[in-house]
Amino acid sequence: MYPFNFYIVLAVLFLCVLNIGQGFAQDNLFSAVKWTAPYPPTVFTKQITLQEDMAIGSPDVILLTPTQENPYPYWMAYAQGGTDTKGRLGMARSMDGVSWKRVKDQGTILEPSASGWDSHFLDTPCILKHGDVWYMWYFGSVSNDTVGGAIGLAISKDGIHFSKIKNNPVLVRGDDGEWDALWVESPSVAYDGRQFVMYYTGVGADWLPQIGRATSPDGMTWTKSSSNPVYGRENLDEWDSFAAAVPDVIFKDNHWELYFAGISIENVRDTFKKPQIGFAISTDGERNWQRLKAPIVTSELSGNQPNGPYNPSVLWDDQKEEYLMWYETGYGFGMAHGK
Repeated sequence: MYPFNFYIVLAVLFLCVLNIGQGFAQDNLFSAVKWTAPYPPTVFTKQITLQEDMAIGSPDVILLTPTQENPYPYWMAYAQGGTDTKGRLGMARSMDGVSWKRVKDQGTILEPSASGWDSHFLDTPCILKHGDVWYMWYFGSVSNDTVGGAIGLAISKDGIHFSKIKNNPVLVRGDDGEWDALWVESPSVAYDGRQFVMYYTGVGADWLPQIGRATSPDGMTWTKSSSNPVYGRENLDEWDSFAAAVPDVIFKDNHWELYFAGISIENVRDTFKKPQIGFAISTDGERNWQRLKAPIVTSELSGNQPNGPYNPSVLWDDQKEEYLMWYETGYGFGMAHGK
């Protein structure tokens, strides 16, 4: 979900046009995967309730093996923007990834704390079921302003009733002068067989969103990579020349797949902002990224909805042998397939 000061950030970013392109692009990389959007432009829309009347955003979907106790294979955590200006986190379930049903009555599974660092706005959830434990990392802030925001963790046994851990936040912004000195958000976490690995968006004094990486043995204690930021925007004539952020990662076949939203300098001037979804791949998950030159999901593919596609959530379905992607737009969440 776009933070309340997102458009202010974009305006400031436009004044900070710095060429930090990473110098690689392969047009034919991963070209065998073709993305289509066979469903209506939106598969999930907001409710007219206190929790969601303002907006919904930041979908994050996982795929589970159905059981008698849990027949739903698809679970989606998402952000809820309420009429009281507060941000909450919701959960919905689906049999097919297209038709969704919220848990409880309003879908809300996590509220802002009564006081402290996450006492007003929650956003950008990431869920992961590891063993018998459900982990949900999230962005938290004391106001609708993202500056100063950090990343926290809540855990659950059933994917519905979550409790925040005591030692929150688990990942905080950097010191003054560092690339993520203003705030950190949009965590995406995978388990690589040895440790938890988080990719996240960080913003520094130049107001330039970039992507960082951190590792953890338990999902709670994190160490930021010395290579941070590990991914940023491309050259000034590219579709992601303005910003590359809100990452989603898959660890598959001993490589890292990075999906992210980018926006060009030209499109940032557009009233109906046109972010698009890009793809890069790396064997080490640090600096050695190979990036597809063109976006994989465009605004045209997502139905030309305002402010989309943004905030991708991607998974690989072994049984169907295809990728599934959910993404945010101004009207709700869209869905695409990659084969």
